[in-house]
Amino acid sequence: MSLPHLIQKTVSAVLNSPLLQALGMGDVYNVLNEHFVLSAQEITQAYQKSYAYALSAIAAGMASDDSWQNFWQKITESQIEQELSSQIVGLYLEPFAQAQGLQGPALNEFRQQAIQDCQALAAQKESLFQIAQFQLTEAELAALVNESEIATLSELVIAHLQSVAETRVLLSEPLAQFLAYHNLLGHAVLFFLNEALRDNERFKTTLDNLRQQGLLAEIQNVQEAQSELKAFFTNKLTAIEQQLATQNQRLLQAATPAEFAQIGEHSKTLLLDQQTINQSLAEIPQRLQQVQSEWQTTQTAFIQFSRQFSQWTVFASTQLETIVAALPDLQYGIEQLDDKVDVLLDGQDKLSEGQQLLFDEFQKLAAHLEVSAQIKPWDEFTQYSGTTEIKLRQAIAQFKNLPNYLDYPQVTLQVGSLSSVLGELKTAEGLFFDIIQRSQNKHHKARAYMNLFHIYLRNGPQFYDKALKSLEEAIHLNRAQYVLHNVDQYPIQRILGAGGMGCVFLCHNTIEEKRLGQECFVVVKCLWETQRGEPNKIFAEPLAMAKIAGDSVPQPLSYGYVDIAKQERAYFVTEFIEGAMDGEAWLAQQGKMDVITGVQVGIQMAQCLQKAHEQGILHLD
Repeated sequence: MSLPHLIQKTVSAVLNSPLLQALGMGDVYNVLNEHFVLSAQEITQAYQKSYAYALSAIAAGMASDDSWQNFWQKITESQIEQELSSQIVGLYLEPFAQAQGLQGPALNEFRQQAIQDCQALAAQKESLFQIAQFQLTEAELAALVNESEIATLSELVIAHLQSVAETRVLLSEPLAQFLAYHNLLGHAVLFFLNEALRDNERFKTTLDNLRQQGLLAEIQNVQEAQSELKAFFTNKLTAIEQQLATQNQRLLQAATPAEFAQIGEHSKTLLLDQQTINQSLAEIPQRLQQVQSEWQTTQTAFIQFSRQFSQWTVFASTQLETIVAALPDLQYGIEQLDDKVDVLLDGQDKLSEGQQLLFDEFQKLAAHLEVSAQIKPWDEFTQYSGTTEIKLRQAIAQFKNLPNYLDYPQVTLQVGSLSSVLGELKTAEGLFFDIIQRSQNKHHKARAYMNLFHIYLRNGPQFYDKALKSLEEAIHLNRAQYVLHNVDQYPIQRILGAGGMGCVFLCHNTIEEKRLGQECFVVVKCLWETQRGEPNKIFAEPLAMAKIAGDSVPQPLSYGYVDIAKQERAYFVTEFIEGAMDGEAWLAQQGKMDVITGVQVGIQMAQCLQKAHEQGILHLD
């Protein structure tokens, strides 16, 4: 039987680095055929366990906080140290619910049913991934080498579940859509399959042999991979040179023309091998960069997923039977997750009729104004009538008079956001500080800090230091949701400015600082809105800047997304011109321009605009 497509995709992905057959660096097919010797039974069991672990972890991530705490203690016999449940909720359930229009009771019902159905599906693992004995064909070996696209893994797993009678009846269409959302189930299965196969000694042997043959490189560190590959091929060159020396000695001692011709042919083959290896050595830097770029394009989403859910390794080290036994105790209380007015009542007394009416009023107002609990930069431009303003102010005043309003942190976040729409920034700031000081929920605290970041930006440059501190706290609490660019490569020094398009940061360039041994800065512009499409449209600004970069226009250095797979949170990096300042800052510092200075500045601006026009660029600010 041939290797099923689903198995083929995930086994190639679990190698976790691209095979370098494209560089002509060895016989990858022979090495794989010789050393990839996992039996059908081993692969079946690895998939069944990975699938059950994945659904168990997803179900646990959707439970209420108290239920999650109890579940964690049962499987680890220790206290939970991090709020893992909010990862599934914040990264998958909330945006899925918003996209599907699920809110209130309908969302509560879906969440509870999804927990139960995931448990039931996990229990059916023995019915799934049944693989007969197989022999890897040359085509399948080629697929293991070349197949790196994993974006459709969830669809393949779900199609398999729908093809088996025992699981088909348990998989509702809404649950299938949720499990496929941003490849959640596929990434989860692959995560646990990584853990399972990497503990397999024969699989480790396969990886070791591929590395020894120069066919597998840890391209996360290109310089290290380059050094290892250069060392590998240098050793091969040395061996060939030794063989050539031996062949030359044999040529001198050849007794017959036939023997002379045979030795000559062998030497010719060695010289061709030497030429090929020298060519490969010269191409290593360029080809490694190309391979790394292609690999990261297909693997970035899973790499990010693995970092976000790294704590799931605790599941993988726990007996599956222990996890399955604890699953029935998972429950979800009365917690609403829609991004309008989310009332967190889990563990609280029932709302009074007056409170319910008040919270319903907030939900209607927020929906009408399209304002969520998370402040957005364009909220301050929200249009509303005088009647709506009166209703808002009355509702906010009533809410603040509630003796226990902080028992409902998500509503407090929403009220703070609505206050900012009215321009009541002090009121909003106070509500967010209340959340930070009183709430134990990291998800709520992170959102409050991010809201403060936007409020301080709105207050102007004198509040930029506070804005940066708030952003850093939000990233610390929930990096996946609130980081705006690659802060590891470009740590933020200070905020330079903010506007309708995005926020501009002065950042350290860590690579250049290590190379030069001194501080080196770049400018990073982070865009507010998520825009999807072709890079030449999304990053039109830095691409245009590259055409006219010079004395007046900084050189763009790079651009990208925080989440490449989803094309979310775009940013671009440019050089930092020391001492440069915008016009408003110059006027504030120097005062009015005299005529001569004004003419000089005008000429420079005209020259810069002329360069832009020559390249077909119009500056429309």
